[in-house]
Amino acid sequence: MLHEIGHIVTRNLYSINEMTQEYNYLKSNSYNTVYEAFETNRQLPVEVLADNFAIEFTNKYFYEIVKYFTGMNKDDADEFIKIFN
Repeated sequence: MLHEIGHIVTRNLYSINEMTQEYNYLKSNSYNTVYEAFETNRQLPVEVLADNFAIEFTNKYFYEIVKYFTGMNKDDADEFIKIFN
């Protein structure tokens, strides 16, 4: 979801023409596997911008996101995360 919001937030950083060219490039190539097409898509500059937005947003608002979706406060989230470290 944050990735898609990233497309909206970063839309002014590239032109519609640039975006169209990138997706046309993606569609015009042939790929050996679906995963290869997926990897190529992930490297498109418009996709990288959206990914970076999602990552930065998550890092900046991590505890607020956890609180919203789980109700956990910072201390409870930190205790839970320790299980995985």
